[in-house]
Amino acid sequence: MDYKEALTELSGIRFTVTYSIFGSEQEALNNAQSTCGEQTIEFPEKYLPDNKFWNEIKGKVEHFEKINDQQYLARISYAIETISPDIVQILNVIYGNIAQIRDIRVEDVEFPAEVLDNFQGPRFGIDGIRALCRVPSRSLICATLKPMGLSMESYSHMAYEFALGGSDLVKDDHGITNQSFAKFEDRVSRCSEAIMKANSVTGEHSLYAANISGPIDQIVKRALYAKRVGAGALLILPGLVGWDAVRLLRENDKLALPILVHGAFGGIYFASRQAGFSGKVAFSIIPRLVGADIYIMPNYIGRLYSTKQECRGAMETAKRPMGQFKSIFPGTGGGTTLETIPELMSFYGNDIVYIMGGGLHGGTSIVDSCREFRKMLEQV
Repeated sequence: MDYKEALTELSGIRFTVTYSIFGSEQEALNNAQSTCGEQTIEFPEKYLPDNKFWNEIKGKVEHFEKINDQQYLARISYAIETISPDIVQILNVIYGNIAQIRDIRVEDVEFPAEVLDNFQGPRFGIDGIRALCRVPSRSLICATLKPMGLSMESYSHMAYEFALGGSDLVKDDHGITNQSFAKFEDRVSRCSEAIMKANSVTGEHSLYAANISGPIDQIVKRALYAKRVGAGALLILPGLVGWDAVRLLRENDKLALPILVHGAFGGIYFASRQAGFSGKVAFSIIPRLVGADIYIMPNYIGRLYSTKQECRGAMETAKRPMGQFKSIFPGTGGGTTLETIPELMSFYGNDIVYIMGGGLHGGTSIVDSCREFRKMLEQV
């Protein structure tokens, strides 16, 4: 075969990925160099002509530095021609094959305008969510309907009490989808009605985020139904249904609702210290690219894995310039309680959505717990 037939003119425009590579210096350098071909041509280079095209189509190690004796940072650039204008191939080039190789972790990704222009980013972002909830400055409360197994009457009554107490958002728990005891259409219509009823009492504007995750051919149908019956936002699990499902919802102007992304199943990409993605990539860059408005990351306090460093990186990246994209609203949960809020407030500041479920059930009533939570946040 004449490999010269594959030649085409390249633009010279590249995007960059920063990897942590673990091992000795020589092992890390070898892995960085092999990543350049593994993520692009995946072909023995000795069989290819030595010319400009084949030299440019591969990744390039632009920077390599030592963090410690067992960790090195490699900044690798890729020609934009290696990707198609969709999130599937972007993720494939960033981490596709090397996800099956040990000791490589994606720390950061930077895209040029030529890539970003294929996406729309968050429809609402921080400022838009604040406007919808009519909360100009303080942190937001997102209460979670749980536990799994309650009746429709219990879920809708709980939603009413959350909103009555002052929760800015009320979302389905990620595990409540379309079970026999929680049929999607019945649950979503009842909870939407309950939130609207509470809003009419309080004069506020709490949003109900319906979990529309499920079979891929039902997601848009569920989203449209949720909007029709009064849901104010959508919850989706991209670790299970795929990141392109978020993009599909974002670009549907018939929906035009805020999108919350939950990290269920996403821990396989994030929880390892030496594989997968950093917090800034998993909870900010990728969700923001496909158009999520709020990402939910595990808190550094609680039962799920995270660290202050990961949370800080995700929060800072949420507002980092990214073309014309709006910022994405950080959310955190996973064992948050009212007792932990004072410390979290000092760490996160005001641009955070606190996700709380079981932690709002320990007081005299759900309504009182929500009101106490609101009072704490309003004092800042």
